[in-house]
Amino acid sequence: MYWHEIKITTVPENTEMITGILMTHGVTGIITEDAYEAARHLLHERNWDYVDESLINVSPGNVDIKFYLPYDFAVDETLEGIKGSFAENGIPGPETLFSVVAVDDENWLENWKKYYKPFKVGKRTVIRPCWEEYTPESGETVFTINPGHVFGTGQHQSTKLCILELERNIEPGHEVLDIGCGSGILSLVSVLLGAGHVTATDVDPQAERIFAENAELNGIPGGRYGVMTGDILEDEGLFEKIAGKKYDIVVSNIIADVIIRLAPLAAVLCGTGGVFIASGIIRERADEVRDTLAANGFGDIRIEFMDEWVMICGVANRD
Repeated sequence: MYWHEIKITTVPENTEMITGILMTHGVTGIITEDAYEAARHLLHERNWDYVDESLINVSPGNVDIKFYLPYDFAVDETLEGIKGSFAENGIPGPETLFSVVAVDDENWLENWKKYYKPFKVGKRTVIRPCWEEYTPESGETVFTINPGHVFGTGQHQSTKLCILELERNIEPGHEVLDIGCGSGILSLVSVLLGAGHVTATDVDPQAERIFAENAELNGIPGGRYGVMTGDILEDEGLFEKIAGKKYDIVVSNIIADVIIRLAPLAAVLCGTGGVFIASGIIRERADEVRDTLAANGFGDIRIEFMDEWVMICGVANRD
């Protein structure tokens, strides 16, 4: 199968805003290639026995941001919308170049594997792509993933913020709801951290298949999770199915506009003392989302930042 590889070349200071805009246009599975930052990581973040000098003798320069769309997708229309959002947010045209090339599955997967290595998120969770070996240290929880072509990989700041919060809140046997589950990272990490069962939803029907594949990779049986396709904001029948139980944790890593619309539903779905964890929010929208949670009965609201991204969580205050 062929895909469109879209590459956006820009200056480093535009990276966070561009990533946020892409997410608002439904783009996930974003790869950021910054040779200078990679060199700094090699030099300062870890101790290596040997590093090829060509990998560390790098000067600051442009960043490549890549993502993939199916070949039969309305690529031109999507890119026009993205470019329009760039203009609205003052991202300079001359500094931001687009290129679109066709790639097949085999080349795509090989390119992906070059840049996606095991990495730690939270305090004790490690995400390992299924093609890499990793020996966990004491106390670490390892989540093995085959991210697929168009789903999240766990590298984004908003995903890391959610996993940090899941580590803080999950207790053995907890019931978890993941709205907008994508590849299932947050759902399945929840199970590995001790949750008894997770219910997950996503608007893309491919999520069910990729979620099940990732569950199998981690030895998680089908009885520990359930995945449903649909939009609970628009599909009353789906919401009624989900609302058949109360959840100790509701997590959603989408965008601020969707989180704001979800807040009243999350207040209904959370059991007494249940926690709503929301991310995919940029700094400029933090106050608006916090106020929405407060207006819908959530207390003990806490905000965490990572670069330009925000996680906001609150505890349901219903009797």
